[in-house]
Amino acid sequence: MKLDLSNHIDIQRAETYLKKLIEEGSKIELKKFVKKRTLAQNGYLHVCLTIFSQETGFTVNELKDIFAERLPDILTYTKSGHVFRKSTSDLTTKEMTELIDLIRSTANENLGVYIPTSEEYLTNKFEIDRQYGI
Repeated sequence: MKLDLSNHIDIQRAETYLKKLIEEGSKIELKKFVKKRTLAQNGYLHVCLTIFSQETGFTVNELKDIFAERLPDILTYTKSGHVFRKSTSDLTTKEMTELIDLIRSTANENLGVYIPTSEEYLTNKFEIDRQYGI
């Protein structure tokens, strides 16, 4: 059952259903719905990584590993004592924004490379794609 707890009717439904489950002694799983990254964000992330890659010589996958080291709380998970890098498809919109911001600021501060904002990219997409072979 998916409910919007900003909606008063859904709040009533949730309370009624929860009371019923409690009375039944049910075992349940309660999860907060978190919006996953958008396809537009993913596309823009790869533009940022491509520009960064061409300026540094690192591959896009190598850069993902480098940034996973810098944002381990967001970009890694641990399983059976081993640390793995998450897929960007598992990130929330907020986490994806944080990753993109880190990539842009690192490029600018450490390399003097300006990566355009998503709005600038959309405005100048043809020129940027041609310049970086995207």
